[in-house]
Amino acid sequence: MQTILTTVESTPTTFTPAFTFVAQTNDVDDVFACAAMPSGKEIEAVRDIAIAKTKYPARGLYYLGETQIAALLAGQSGLREHSYPVAVSYK
Repeated sequence: MQTILTTVESTPTTFTPAFTFVAQTNDVDDVFACAAMPSGKEIEAVRDIAIAKTKYPARGLYYLGETQIAALLAGQSGLREHSYPVAVSYK
């Protein structure tokens, strides 16, 4: 007869994440935090790269689109820009 577990762990105690977690520092740097994790860089370094490579403004709010995100990821610690098929909808 099977027994019902009384405690459930959401994350196994033996789990080791592949990347070090990088937290956002404000409401608009989610892309920077996500790019910093696999690249192994600090979020500030990724922000500096974005300012230099994608024309991200040093001050103020700005939206990064797919092209800018791909440019940001290109060349960081083995990450390369890939070409993905674009979904097209017909009316």
